[in-house]
Amino acid sequence: MANRSKPIDNSRFDEKIELRSYFMAKYHADGKARVFDACQGEGRLWNRLRQIFPVAEYWGVDEKPKRGRISIDSRKVLANPRCDFDVIDVDTYGSPFKHYYLILRNLKKPTTIFLTFGARGLSGGCCDFMLRLLGIVFRGQDLQPMFRWKIAEHLTDEAICSTLRFGVRIVEGKQFITDLHRGRVRYIGLRLEPVGGKV
Repeated sequence: MANRSKPIDNSRFDEKIELRSYFMAKYHADGKARVFDACQGEGRLWNRLRQIFPVAEYWGVDEKPKRGRISIDSRKVLANPRCDFDVIDVDTYGSPFKHYYLILRNLKKPTTIFLTFGARGLSGGCCDFMLRLLGIVFRGQDLQPMFRWKIAEHLTDEAICSTLRFGVRIVEGKQFITDLHRGRVRYIGLRLEPVGGKV
């Protein structure tokens, strides 16, 4: 599953399944995974995955109201240091980095995560957040919009790999890239684990 560019919108669902299936088969084939779907949407993705890979528990949430579920900001769940999931899926076309920060801050055991983000999530406040995550602070003025766009993708890679400052290491990572008419979308799967001494 090397990096690929797919211009066809319809290919995304199957490739999302393929990315998740790789990690589920490798790390969660025993059916004991507790899954948190942070951006459930219509639930189609994990409905399909659970037909292939049984899980011990599945909890899907979304900010958008839907019959049969509570509307909730999934970051509030991930901010709870007692949350205990084996798989966390953040499939948003905005920025997943505030979710990612909370996952890294509270990670206590080997965990598989999935992140989705596109060009719309790589500007403005997201770019500023990533800079702060990396310890880069502009004193006296904000980073100008034209520079945000130019450095956003570089910041994305740096922020994804900044796990050691949280006492977490990346065991394995895979991604695919789709170029859509709205801009580039990146889909990433990561296997994370705490390094020695993290509580």
